[in-house]
Amino acid sequence: MSKERPTMAEMPYHFGIKMRCYPSTKQMQMIQKGIDASRFTYNEMVARNQDAYDCERLSEASLDPWFLFRTKDRFWEFWRHRGQLNDVNHRGEWKDMPLYATTLTRLVKLPLMANFYRACVKTQKTIKARYAWLQDKLIHSATLSMSMKSYSAAWNLWRKANKGKIGTPRFKRKDWFGAGTMQLSNSYASNQPIDMYSGYVKVLDNKHVQLPKLGRIRVSHLAHFMNVHDGSQIRIGTVTVTKDNLGYYWVSFQLGSKVPFVKSFKKTNSQLGIDLNIDNFLTDSNGNVVENPKFYRTAEKYLKNTKRKLSRRYLRTKKEKRSLRNSKNYLKQRLLVAKKMKRISNRRNSFLDNLSLALIKNHDLVVAENLQSKNMLKNHALAKSIADVGWRTFIQKLTYKSELYGKTFLAIDPKNTTQTCNDCGYVMGSDDKSERLSLRNREWICLNCGEFHIRDHNAAKNILQKGQLALA
Repeated sequence: MSKERPTMAEMPYHFGIKMRCYPSTKQMQMIQKGIDASRFTYNEMVARNQDAYDCERLSEASLDPWFLFRTKDRFWEFWRHRGQLNDVNHRGEWKDMPLYATTLTRLVKLPLMANFYRACVKTQKTIKARYAWLQDKLIHSATLSMSMKSYSAAWNLWRKANKGKIGTPRFKRKDWFGAGTMQLSNSYASNQPIDMYSGYVKVLDNKHVQLPKLGRIRVSHLAHFMNVHDGSQIRIGTVTVTKDNLGYYWVSFQLGSKVPFVKSFKKTNSQLGIDLNIDNFLTDSNGNVVENPKFYRTAEKYLKNTKRKLSRRYLRTKKEKRSLRNSKNYLKQRLLVAKKMKRISNRRNSFLDNLSLALIKNHDLVVAENLQSKNMLKNHALAKSIADVGWRTFIQKLTYKSELYGKTFLAIDPKNTTQTCNDCGYVMGSDDKSERLSLRNREWICLNCGEFHIRDHNAAKNILQKGQLALA
């Protein structure tokens, strides 16, 4: 690609915006079909790859009965593809399971079948030919291809971090209320300028955007972005349309530009270490304390009554042997609970956004602990408090905002940051004359030098020192 028409990957700066959209009834139907098709295609990819893996893993001498049952229909598709249907009847069904097993063992080379499955994964034509409903004109073809790209990206992420941290791609569950996502790709004709006002996806005005298949759709929260940025220098990449569990619709744009989206913050020559904890949200190396707002704990009293009412309506519906989808009282209460939970999430997210932005703006270097929240949640006594505080989200916000505004953020190993005396370097519990500090020890005196420490302040100073050593 020439420098005059760079791709998204060639753009030096990237950004994303998320806007609420207000589709018409027909557009809602098209979005729902796209969400279902995207999820179904992803699950089909997972299933076919699992079959390919089973074909390579299983030998001809020992065939798993569950594998035989699960691959029966696809095995028939394989032989129909090869033009050999001697052991199936006119409806394409196997006459009996033993014959199917014998045929599989006698005729099929498992690696050959594995290659067939993998070939099916690489193209959407095979999947669309097998399932007629995917050929609906209301479903954009890019939806299926983008779902396949998402599946490939999931495998790439697994290979990149394959140290037991994440699992392989799994099936996506269908949401009762139609929540989900669909992705669309944007492209430009050779005679079109690369900006936000051209291409298959484009901005029509401050309140409307044009999307493939969906057409003109009204959005909010776009005017401020367009007033601040020059749309003629910005390229639109992948577009994600989302329906959440409240029934709200959102559209997200992946953007690329040759110029920065925001101005870098001025240098302050200030460095800060922060210790994240439950007692207060954080304590920094200067001794400042940010209190823990405890959004969920505060709302829990009112949320309990709402959830209790939802539980009663659930039990009543089940007792009357009615479907939950047809119970208006249950659906109304479920929506109320979802709104309350969303409000808690929004308040927490706003708090973390403002705090992370303030830290990045006022300090050139911010150092924090790389806390493994997933492991800490296994402690049932602290799990609710840890989930409420949002450490991992806070670290992610600090990471991307430091890159966006030209500052530095480091997440260091938290080992012994609490147990080490910042004055002399003595580690509590390192010998027989001392014991390791517990969560109850908020203040302590170093047995080596006699220095008095406030637990969190001392830890924050140790964290800053570790970060400075890492950069040295």
